Amino acid sequence: MDITPTAMQRVEELFKNELSKHFLRIYIIGGGCSGFQYGFELEESKQLDDLCFSHKGSATLIQLIIDPISASYMKGAKLDYKKDITGQQFIIHNPLVKTTCGCGLSFSLNI
Repeated sequence: MDITPTAMQRVEELFKNELSKHFLRIYIIGGGCSGFQYGFELEESKQLDDLCFSHKGSATLIQLIIDPISASYMKGAKLDYKKDITGQQFIIHNPLVKTTCGCGLSFSLNI
């Protein structure tokens, strides 16, 4: 999974506040009006079957972890971060997404 510079900067900020956390887990769960939603968690360790994507940040190594099932639904995806008048959030640009709901928080897949 790729990561934009904006998202990389935000992940580095989060790691500074959570010194024991070394991984950002990204996962897909069922829910929302379009069927699926993304989830994000800072974690101290990874599971044996997790896929790990490492990126060199400005001050630290950014390690994204994704479980195998979620990874199969995020091939070619990119992690981004948006901060504007409506709030701030991580965004996944996923080429496998077919439709999103009006608020953009849930999606359906083209698989």
